[in-house]
Amino acid sequence: MTTAKDIAGMLPATVTPFTASGDVNYDMIPRIVDHVFAGGAKGILPIGGTGEYTMLSNEERRKVVEVSVAAAKGRGPVIAGLLSPGYADNMEVAKDAKAAGADAVMLILPFYATGHDQGMADYVRRFRDEIDMPVVFYEIPGRTGVKIGVDHMAKLAEEGVIIGMKFSDTDLTRCAHLAELTNENFCLLGGQEGLMTYQAALGARGAVLAAANLFPRFWNYALELGKAGKTPELVKHMELARPMINTCFMEPNPVPLKVGMKLIGIDCGQGRLPLQPPSEATVKAITALVEQFNVDWGVEEYA
Repeated sequence: MTTAKDIAGMLPATVTPFTASGDVNYDMIPRIVDHVFAGGAKGILPIGGTGEYTMLSNEERRKVVEVSVAAAKGRGPVIAGLLSPGYADNMEVAKDAKAAGADAVMLILPFYATGHDQGMADYVRRFRDEIDMPVVFYEIPGRTGVKIGVDHMAKLAEEGVIIGMKFSDTDLTRCAHLAELTNENFCLLGGQEGLMTYQAALGARGAVLAAANLFPRFWNYALELGKAGKTPELVKHMELARPMINTCFMEPNPVPLKVGMKLIGIDCGQGRLPLQPPSEATVKAITALVEQFNVDWGVEEYA
């Protein structure tokens, strides 16, 4: 059974590759998985936002998880994303993911029909009881507009309902409060590349990162510094990340990432609608970033 200890580290939210005709390129998934594990990934998270969850059918989601599990070969947990607004839809995907061999699921709060904190906490409890597998909670209010009280979140962690949380909020005071209230059976995961320095310093023991698809060693090294309490070294290291973050998110995720993946030899195609093909400016910027990374930052150390 996957525990908080198993997810304490760098967890790339893996991209979903597509062919030129727009079908899922299942043959490319093992290339992505091998690349990120070679770069120090503790586990992987397919069919999240970076994996274009909302652009996939349920059958595609199931097969992406199945192929990802086979490709992971037990090197780390495979955590399937659940980003639907409703319970039944998420449960259907969760059951498919469990049958496909996923080790855990990452559950988002309901974000259309929302309730009070107690109702949302009970939603997560009921989901965990029904699926009977480890649950990582996912909060991203910039996308959903929904948060849950820190006291309720800490209670869910204390009860063992959730083993961790991807914290994709910019409220660092709230992040610190959550870190203080949780225990060793709960892993706080950063979810914002630009805030990882602060989230690690506040107590995050891992992170679910989109940019780790392209530069896994860089982000793994950053997390190791954070977990070791080497904050000055982490701050210095993260100074290198600013141009990377700006470039990787200059268009909606994962459009720029897929440009970069092709440049390093892992062709993931383009995103599905409503995502658009990358602009010339994005292609130029990502190309320059990859070239700078290889020349100035040392491909052997960080690539």
